[in-house]
Amino acid sequence: MALYQLFLIKNLRFIFIGAFIILNIYSFYHDVNSFNKAETFPFPDTGIAKIDVGQGDDLWILTEDYELYHWDAIKRRFINKASSYEPIYDFSVGPDGEMINGIYYNRNISICDYNKVFTTDNYNLFVDVRKYIYKIFLRIIRSEVQFKQIKALSEQHAIGIDYDYTLWEYINGTWTWIRNNVRSASINYNGEIFYIDNNNFIYKISKN
Repeated sequence: MALYQLFLIKNLRFIFIGAFIILNIYSFYHDVNSFNKAETFPFPDTGIAKIDVGQGDDLWILTEDYELYHWDAIKRRFINKASSYEPIYDFSVGPDGEMINGIYYNRNISICDYNKVFTTDNYNLFVDVRKYIYKIFLRIIRSEVQFKQIKALSEQHAIGIDYDYTLWEYINGTWTWIRNNVRSASINYNGEIFYIDNNNFIYKISKN
């Protein structure tokens, strides 16, 4: 048996271990970068004021010019959804794709289902507003800060962005910091959080 063959046999285990470590490092690096990679969209030529998502990747945006757009996955572009020339100041999309817009008694609207809309008031409370009956409401969630945007999935699960552009998530009575420097964010029923940074890039945070 040649000397190099003997060396190869003796060190074969270390070679396999080294290859395994390199493969795992590559896989981890690839997964992390794929997870954190920003997906760019052909946004309208204006800033984004708010993003919301319905089921899955049903993506909507409100521009700083108060125009509402919906992402067309087939055409791969945003479609202007305005039904009139009136500006839209706020909107929300439900898990079934239903979209609402307009000014409510409070502010920062987030639709939960057909009959329930969440807003916030001046006391840092999330308010459950019965749709079309604006004077009937129930305070459900208390926060320590005021939010400029919210998205509520239920009475016990919501996210909010405060005026320092910090993203928080509320689950069963506890607020948890998610990240800083977030202009707008939304969450779907899969628990995936979509957020926009200052460069109009959309990121998706998945817990799975």
